[in-house]
Amino acid sequence: KSTNLIGMDGQDLFFILDGKMKLDEAIQMKARHAAETNDSFISVFKLANR
Repeated sequence: KSTNLIGMDGQDLFFILDGKMKLDEAIQMKARHAAETNDSFISVFKLANR
């Protein structure tokens, strides 16, 4: 069963507020990662550099 939880930390928020990624894009990518891996956290920095 995949997780229903998505984690976000201060570094993620800074990355988003700095304009490097949109919030909705970050949530969508984090949700996909969580569904595929059952891991509730991945940094947006790692997602952006895939």
